[in-house]
Amino acid sequence: MCRLDLLRVAIVGASGTPYQDGLFFFDLQLSSSYPTVPPQVHYRSFGLNLNPNLDESGTVCLSLLDTFGGEGVELWSPEMSAILQVVVSIQGLVLMAQPLYNEAHLGTSKGARNEIMSTPRTRACSSSAPRCTCCAARRPGSRTSWKRTFGGAGGA
Repeated sequence: MCRLDLLRVAIVGASGTPYQDGLFFFDLQLSSSYPTVPPQVHYRSFGLNLNPNLDESGTVCLSLLDTFGGEGVELWSPEMSAILQVVVSIQGLVLMAQPLYNEAHLGTSKGARNEIMSTPRTRACSSSAPRCTCCAARRPGSRTSWKRTFGGAGGA
């Protein structure tokens, strides 16, 4: 039996982000009420917490999916929204160069940014850490060097 209500999306992390060349998998389910309601999206985390908007249980926090607060054009609209918008939003708003700016409770002032960058969780989620944990899921033929990825740590 063919399930047209289930989709799997693989997103390759964009160049210049901590997620560069990593593969990220998302399962989408369209309810019988679609497109009146947004699709349900589950992140295949493999037990890793690499982003404030993607938790290890698989929840994707995004206004468009009605899993995070928002208003106006940030919310799902049955007349205007589409699956492509969901995928592009995940790629551009979640898997971004500065993922910790997604931490809603921390704000974006200079003082808050300095506070963010000094916490152990931040250091684990910033710059090369997500890239390191994604190395096992890299695309075949990826040319990312060990030196750049691991900050000079050895390896072939």
